[in-house]
Parts: sequence; structure tokens; C-alpha cells
Amino acid sequence: MIRPFPESYAALVQRFERHLPSTLAILPDGLLRDAVAHVLLGGGKRFRPVLCLVAAGVDPFATPPAHEPAALHAAAALEWMHTYSLVHDDLPALDDDDWRRGRATLHRKYDEATAILAGDVLHAGALALATGAPCGDGQRADLCAILAGASVAMVQGQVLDTLPAAAPDTPGLGFVLATIDGKTGAMIQAALEMGACVAGTRAANWAAFGRVLGRLFQVSDDLLDVTGTLAVLGKTPGKDAASRKVNLVALLGVDGARDFLEACRDEARALSNDLPADPDLLRALADFVADRKS
Repeated sequence: MIRPFPESYAALVQRFERHLPSTLAILPDGLLRDAVAHVLLGGGKRFRPVLCLVAAGVDPFATPPAHEPAALHAAAALEWMHTYSLVHDDLPALDDDDWRRGRATLHRKYDEATAILAGDVLHAGALALATGAPCGDGQRADLCAILAGASVAMVQGQVLDTLPAAAPDTPGLGFVLATIDGKTGAMIQAALEMGACVAGTRAANWAAFGRVLGRLFQVSDDLLDVTGTLAVLGKTPGKDAASRKVNLVALLGVDGARDFLEACRDEARALSNDLPADPDLLRALADFVADRKS
């Protein structure tokens, strides 16, 4: 039976959500655990965990593969690392945001010190979860290496995106794509590669698909920052324009950015044909990213 994409996606999210609260057990009870729970269990699209489970071959409507527990561990490690980046990105020194996923950001709910420390432990906890994945020693080492490498690339992308001293005098398309491939694409690529690592299919060209999917995700995000609302997005729109960030919308205009988005969608759909996963599901994931409203 072929399931509609929204049903498949929701089922994978539900499977992940059932697993995620148990990962808080690596922290003792108290303020730090409460702060982490506020941001980690606050919902969201869970896009990166879903990508990890898809690449690992987890079908929510079929008998779980033997490596599903390892895939869930890897997916949780990704979400911890992604959430750390959101917590730090929202701080006053960076984006200074009041809202995330429709809830008060951590430095607003508590204070800056709590947010910084919660971000720190989310980063460390992500690697701890990867090291505890129930799979072979070699696979655990690979999971940690993929996740740590993606974290380095993500921070470098954030440096390019945030610090004027790191940008050229006249930023062009190459600079913007390098920024995207770091700050957004690295973790999306890692999600696919970690799932493939658990499933033993890492030799496939997941990296290229992840890079294009990351670009698709970011240009969609940039367009939503122009066209979206707080009620729909769950975060403050218009931040990029207010801070005069050089992104694809600023560089190409809204129409040019939409053309770029469609080109990325076409490339992602083409790459899906050569990957060891359901190509219809991979193409639906690309469409989900391109057409999302939040």
C-alpha cells in the first residue's frame, strides 16, 4: 500500500517524538534539564531526524529494521546538535530573537547565562548520544565524526553569515552558497549520511543530495522571512532585511530566488533516482521543503 507523503512524514515524526524524551536521561534533574526540555521538546518539523530515518530505511508502516534503535539514537543526536545551534543563534549577540517554534526563546524564558549553558550541554550531549548508539564501534565512530564535522562546518557558515569581517567587500553568489552549505546544508547532509551509516549505504551519493536539499531549505527560509508572519512561522519575520544580511533574496530578488529554488528542486528530484531509498519519498521531501509555509 502506497501511503500519502504527509501520513508517512507524520508517522516518522511520531516515532521519533516517542524516543526523544528518553534522551534527557543523560542530564540530572534540575534547571539545566528543564531548560533543555523547553527547547528540545518544543515541537518543530523534525526535518533532520526524519531525513536520518529515511536514509536509514526506516518505514513507519513496516516491521522495523534491526538497526532502527541505532537510527533513532543518530536522529536524536542530530536534533540535540541542531537545537544547540538554534539556542545560540537566538542570543542577543547573534540574531536576538524572542520567539522560536512559537515559544519564548531560552534567553527570554530564563536568562542569557542559562541559554548559553543549555546550548553548551546540547552540543556535548549530541556527541554523547552518538557514542551511545547501539551499533558497531566503527559505526559509532563514524556517527561522531560526521556529526562533529557538520558542527564545525555549521559554525563556519554562521561566521560567514553573521560577522562582517568574514565577508568579502562585495559578496557574490559563491559566497552566499558557501554560507548556505555551511550553516544549513552541513547538518542536512549529516542527517542523510548518519542514517546511511547505520544502514550500511553510505557509499551512495547522499552528500550531493544533502547539499542541494540544504540550499533548497535555506532559499525557502529566506523567502519566508520576506513573505511570512510570526503567527505562521513561529519566529520573527523580516530579521534578515532589518540586519541587511546578504542572502539569495537580497542578491537575486524575490523572483530570482524563486527561480533558484525551482532549479534546486529539479536537481534534488534528479539526484533522488540514484539513491538507495524510495525515490518518490525523496522527491516528496524536496517538494515539502520547497513548498513549506513555516
